Amino acid sequence: MTTPAGQGQEGSVAAAMKAAEDMPIKGWMEVFRQIYQEVDSKRTPVQMWVAATAHFTTMGEAIRRMNFTDLMHSAAHAFCWMCSFILACEKVERSVFSLKESFSDVVGCKYPLCCGHCQASPCACKPKDMDKEANKAAGYRVLLERRAKHRTTLDAYSVSAWAGDFNDIYGQHVHMLPLESIGFHFLEEAGEELTAIRDLLQLEKVLREHIPGIDEAFLGQLATFEGVVALYEQYESQKPEMQKRGPEAVKTRLVHAKVDMFVEFADTFSWFCSIQNKVMSIARNCGEIKCAFKQEAFAKKMEDEYLPDGKPRCPSCRACPCDCLFYN
Repeated sequence: MTTPAGQGQEGSVAAAMKAAEDMPIKGWMEVFRQIYQEVDSKRTPVQMWVAATAHFTTMGEAIRRMNFTDLMHSAAHAFCWMCSFILACEKVERSVFSLKESFSDVVGCKYPLCCGHCQASPCACKPKDMDKEANKAAGYRVLLERRAKHRTTLDAYSVSAWAGDFNDIYGQHVHMLPLESIGFHFLEEAGEELTAIRDLLQLEKVLREHIPGIDEAFLGQLATFEGVVALYEQYESQKPEMQKRGPEAVKTRLVHAKVDMFVEFADTFSWFCSIQNKVMSIARNCGEIKCAFKQEAFAKKMEDEYLPDGKPRCPSCRACPCDCLFYN
C-alpha cells in the first residue's frame, strides 16, 4: 500500500478517487498519507489514538448540543485520526502495536458482513442471554473464516459501504435508540480501545527483557488477526496466568491485549457508522432537504476538508504535505 516518495503519488490518488461517498477507505488512507506522512512519522500509535479520542469527545459534545454541522466536522477529523492510527501501526516494527492488516481488515475481523456475536445478519442476539456469557465474542475462528470469504469485497469498502452493512445488521436496534444513546455506546467502545492500547503500552518494551518465547516471531504473529486467533485459542483458558509472573503470564497479557485492540477498534467504527446511520434516519424523517445532516453530509465534509477541488490538503494549513507547526 505504501507509495514510494515522489513516484506516482498524484496518480495513485487519482486512480483511487471516486465521488467522496464511494471513496474506498484505502483511498482515503492514501490521501492522509500524502498530507501527513512527514509529520505523522514523529508520532506513535498511542499518540494517534489519543488525538482520535479528542475528536470523539467533540462528536459527543455535538450530539449533546444536537449540532449536526459540528458533528459532521468532528466525525471527518475523527475518521482521519482513526486511519492515521492504523497507518502508524502498519509503520512500526518490532513492536506490540505492529499491524499487517488494513483498516477494513481490522473491522472485518469482528464484522465479516454479519454480527460479531451471533454471526447473523440481521443481528439475532438476545442481550439478556449475552450478559450471562463470560466471553461475549470468543468465536474468533468462525469470524476469521467468514472474513476470508469476503476479504476481497471488504478491501474495496468505503465508509458508506460499511455504514450500509451495519444498517443491515443492526438497523432494527439503532432505529429504537436515541442519538444520545448511540453516542454513549460509541464513546464507551472508543474508551475500551484506549484501555487495550494502554495495556499494550505497558508491555511495549517487552523485547528488551529477553523473555523466553517472546521474540520477533511472536510479535509477528500478533500483527495479523489470523496469528492472534491462533494464539488466543492457545491462551484462552490462561487468564488467571495474567495475575502471575513469568513468560507465560506476559504472553497471555500480550495476546489478550492485542485481541482487544482488534475487536475494540472494530466496535468503535461500528458505532461510528451507527451515528451516521441514525443521522441519515433523522434527516429522512424530518423531511428537510437542505438540513446540515442530510445523507451525504459526512462524505461532503470529508471532501471539503481533505479533498477540495479533488486535491489532497491539510484543512488547517491548506498545504500538502502538511506544513502545520508542531513541536513533537
